[in-house]
Amino acid sequence: WLKQYSDEIPGLQQRLAALNMDGAAIMQKGLALFGNWAFGTASFIGSVFSKIVTFILALIFSIYILFEKENLKVRFDKLFKAYMSKDRREKFYKDLRLTSRVFSDYIIGQCKEALILGGLCAIGMWIFGFPYALSVGSVIGLTALIPIIGAYIGAAIGFFLIVIVDPVQALLFIVFIVVLQQIEGNLIYPKVVGNSIGLPGIWVLAAITVGGGLMGIAGVLLGVPVAATIYKLLGQAVNARL
Repeated sequence: WLKQYSDEIPGLQQRLAALNMDGAAIMQKGLALFGNWAFGTASFIGSVFSKIVTFILALIFSIYILFEKENLKVRFDKLFKAYMSKDRREKFYKDLRLTSRVFSDYIIGQCKEALILGGLCAIGMWIFGFPYALSVGSVIGLTALIPIIGAYIGAAIGFFLIVIVDPVQALLFIVFIVVLQQIEGNLIYPKVVGNSIGLPGIWVLAAITVGGGLMGIAGVLLGVPVAATIYKLLGQAVNARL
């Protein structure tokens, strides 16, 4: 289409030739760039749409489980009674209760950590004179519910808000967030979340690192509670043998 359009413009090819430029080649290159951009945009939109659909389906499935919790409990209980002895069944239920408690404590600890990080961010921005201190602090506190990387997502939103007002302050804000996140991620987060779930801070960092390396964001989200559950189950098994 671009090539055809260029041929229809009087004198365009002659002017390009006078400049020692190949009009057809330029149009072909422009068409290729436009095609790559269109393909990339379509792929991005498709990826976002797929994630939205997955999230909606997961939400619907979660709501269904909540409403059918009692019925599911009865059915699974019958299944376990049919194929598991009483002792094994009681041990299995005990482990399930432990896992549920660990995940609940993890969510509570994550909420505490998000409040701490959001508060520190808002106070620090107010001290250093950054605009939108309360708004950006609230956004970072909300996105901090995603361990470690969530604060950077909030920081990106804060950067775009501040860069409209003052580009220099926006760059300084990024430096501030990087320093704050290093302190929070290596000192505060392992302590707060580790205390909530009963996992030493060093193992919290190890769980996030290993989980993120193996499963990406899902590993970052689930690495800590899974590691805490395994840690407690192993502790119980060791103590039972002593």
